[in-house]
Amino acid sequence: MPEETVEFVENSVEVVEHVAEATEKLAANVAKQLPEDGSLQTAVEEIEHIAEVVDADAEKVEAVTEKVCFCSLLFL
Repeated sequence: MPEETVEFVENSVEVVEHVAEATEKLAANVAKQLPEDGSLQTAVEEIEHIAEVVDADAEKVEAVTEKVCFCSLLFL
């Protein structure tokens, strides 16, 4: 895997993780401000959940990228 591609993937994953974490925090804060059990609060909580899933998936992609990079170094 060319070094440029690895760097691009790593940078992209970091950006996705950062955006997901910021979205989680923002959604949690907004949800606290909304009336309980309202449709808006439910929607914001769903956004928060999706952001959590995206963050977790980005971490998995990062781990796989590191393994692929390590394996490719073994075969050079």
